[in-house]
Amino acid sequence: MGAIYEILAFSDQLPRFDLAYRPLGTAEEARAGADAVFKGRIGPAIGTASLLAALHPPIGQIFAATFGTAMILVGRDVSELLDLPEQTAPLAAGRSTTRLLLNSTFDAVSVQIWSGESDTVRELMLTADQGVVIDVGERLHFEAPFWAGQVPDEHYATPEMPFHPLSLGEEALRTYFGFVMAGNPHDDDLDALQIELYGFEIAP
Repeated sequence: MGAIYEILAFSDQLPRFDLAYRPLGTAEEARAGADAVFKGRIGPAIGTASLLAALHPPIGQIFAATFGTAMILVGRDVSELLDLPEQTAPLAAGRSTTRLLLNSTFDAVSVQIWSGESDTVRELMLTADQGVVIDVGERLHFEAPFWAGQVPDEHYATPEMPFHPLSLGEEALRTYFGFVMAGNPHDDDLDALQIELYGFEIAP
C-alpha cells in the first residue's frame, strides 16, 4: 500500500530555513492559520506530532504550526484546496505559497509555487503512467539534473521524463522543507522527528 504526503507553506523564504532557524509558535497561532485555510472545519486539538509523523496522519486530522513568519500545514486535506492561491491569498499576506503532494500509490508528484503576488512561479504534475501532466513556469534549479537524465531510474525512464517522478518529488521535499522520506539523507538535512506541529481534528 502506498502513502500520500501533502504539505502547504506560506513563507518569505524557503520554508526549510524557517523550520531550521525560527522558533515554534503557539498552538493558538497554529489553530488560527488552520482555521483561515479550512474555514469552519477545525475542531478540538489532539496534541502535537513530529513533522515526520504528521506526514502520515489518519483521515480527519490536520497538523499546523508557525515558525517565525512562516505557516506550515500538513495533512491529506491539503489536496482539497483547489482554488489556491486565491483561496489563501489573505493568509499568505504577500508571502510565497508552496504546496507539495507526493503519492506513492500512483507514483505521482505535484509541485506548486506562487509568488507573494499570487503569480504562478512553478506548477508541475508528473505521474509514472501519464508522464508530464502539467509543466508551467520555469524549471527550478533542483530539477535540472532530473531533466538532463542525471538521475536515471533502472525501472522507469522515458524520453519525455528520464527519471522516476517520486525521485524528483523527494528532492523537492528536501529543497523546500529540508528533509526526505526516502533515499539517502544529506548532512545538512533537517531532522523531521525534532520538528513539532500542533494537531487538530478536521471535519469533512
